[in-house]
Amino acid sequence: MQDNRDWRVVAGKLLNYKKVSIIFSIVILLYILNYINQPLFHIIVEFFAILIFGGIFIIGWNSRKYRQDSFFLILGISSLFIAYLDFLHTISYPGLSVIPGSTLNMSVQFWIVARYLQAASILFAFIMMNKQINPTVMLGGFFGLSVGLSLLIFIGMFPITYIEGVGLTPFKVISEYLICGLIAISILMVYLRREAIDYYISILITVSFVFLIFSEINFTLYFDRLDFSVVLGHILKIISSFFLYLAIFENGIANPFDTLFKKLKTHEKDLEDKNKSLEEFNRILYEEIKTRRKIEKKLKHERNNMINIMETITDKLYVVDKNYEIQYANPSLVNEYGPVENKKCYQYLFDMENPCKHCHLHKVIDGKTYIYEINQNKRIDHYSEKQFTSSDGKICSMVIKKDITSVKKAEEKLKQFISMLSHELRTPITVIEQSLSNIISLEKELNKNDMQNLKKITLKNARILEELIEDLTIISKLEEQRYTLEKRRVNASLLLEEVLGTLESKRKGKNLTFDVEIEEEIALFCDPIKIKQVFRILTDNAIKYSKNGEVIKIKAENNYTSNNGSKRQIGVLFKFEDNGIGIPEHETPYIFNRFYRSSISKNIEGIGLGLSIAKDLINLHDGFINVESDLGKGSIFSVFLPK
Repeated sequence: MQDNRDWRVVAGKLLNYKKVSIIFSIVILLYILNYINQPLFHIIVEFFAILIFGGIFIIGWNSRKYRQDSFFLILGISSLFIAYLDFLHTISYPGLSVIPGSTLNMSVQFWIVARYLQAASILFAFIMMNKQINPTVMLGGFFGLSVGLSLLIFIGMFPITYIEGVGLTPFKVISEYLICGLIAISILMVYLRREAIDYYISILITVSFVFLIFSEINFTLYFDRLDFSVVLGHILKIISSFFLYLAIFENGIANPFDTLFKKLKTHEKDLEDKNKSLEEFNRILYEEIKTRRKIEKKLKHERNNMINIMETITDKLYVVDKNYEIQYANPSLVNEYGPVENKKCYQYLFDMENPCKHCHLHKVIDGKTYIYEINQNKRIDHYSEKQFTSSDGKICSMVIKKDITSVKKAEEKLKQFISMLSHELRTPITVIEQSLSNIISLEKELNKNDMQNLKKITLKNARILEELIEDLTIISKLEEQRYTLEKRRVNASLLLEEVLGTLESKRKGKNLTFDVEIEEEIALFCDPIKIKQVFRILTDNAIKYSKNGEVIKIKAENNYTSNNGSKRQIGVLFKFEDNGIGIPEHETPYIFNRFYRSSISKNIEGIGLGLSIAKDLINLHDGFINVESDLGKGSIFSVFLPK
């Protein structure tokens, strides 16, 4: 048998085909995933590490009764709170919207706290390796430290680690190098304790720590969370966690608890005499009876809680026995269908004389679970059926029925939106790609005019993409109610003039004429950026839906009295009038809905966001927007802004 300290044996274990393939596959898949969905990439990386820490806690906590040293106890308890801090780091990451008001700075703060705790606890575990520590005191200490640090972050008293537009703060960078220093000291401790640690396991731990150091160094180099150093740092963290997995789980489970250290208890106590054994047996039996009573009490309490939940949930819930008789119906179901009155389930719910064709009752009673949907009378219901034991021991089926009609409609709208968005993105991207390709490959063959035209085409389509991204950004802010107004007094005529200037190339492209009637002295008290966005949307729509050579009229009526709703207001009424294709009368109530597009505008570019954005921005100003349209003749959009 080969010596486990032979480097060739260790190298063979570390670099075997299966391990290398797993690491390589994980790295490649995560690298690809980062460019497809960066937030999902971040979640997977962090949750992998969280699972590792959770496993270390389970092993460390459950081995506390059998060990004389405190290494695994410290490592295990600290891992629980490291996992907790990593979880907060993950859910506070930008784009998830789990913690209200979370920012990249908050996420990075949780990261730094977790790494400090990890590095310090590893070093502390080595220092206290041969000493006894009270588990309860240790648990309380780590709990207080973790919660205290979390509160400092939530109330804004923890040092800033990241500034938008600036990057990492000196505190963040210095902290990462301090953490690397602590980990390096831990590597030295592994070497100093090498006689007490299995050689192969010590190599795995050292490799894991080295990759962790390089991971931390990469997190000192980025400016933006999408930088390559962030991706590399996370991949190195995955590799570090993988080697920690090999050290703790593969070997720790194969050689329970003490694979890392050889100081396992070498003997157990001698068997007690028969009287003591009998006493111990009686004590265990007594404890078991007491435990069973506690469990029964707990089950009774849980059953009462379940009944309370069943009574209060808005989903329809009922319990049916093998004879199709309803044993229980929650208030939500009774409110919709009325009293049960000894009716069979098929009579009560579907007004049928015989069991339904889709009925799974007896299969559910036999132990199977069914989840399905029923589409009936323009309503879609989601059903979940599972075996349920009633309080009298009768095996029944518990059915949860949920109306998901609105969810399905929302899913359909989302599919349509994704399809439209893909189309809207594909066209300008294709044009930009082709134009740049021609510029590069035909540079010597193109004359100056051709080159200029290609550049103009590229710029035009880049602006189309910019406008689309801007619309999506506005929608996101409006959905999260993060849009604030920065009002000031501005000249309405100059504001509109700026907007028309940006659309000049589009106007010339269709040989259109702008007929503007606005008094020069009209002033608005508004957020100019957001009102320009509204004017741009309405004017751009007028251009898109107008025929070549038409006139677009824009008028403003000063000191207009609004009677919209119960509140009278004095302000300015703007009218944007075109002679375009118009809107069908039955569709006008919906054109301000998000992602809605008229049935006659399918061949015109757009994804149905502009008018909804305009309406939301006008509402923020306490104004209103409406439309009058004549199919085939044109439309007039009226915008009122109070003074």
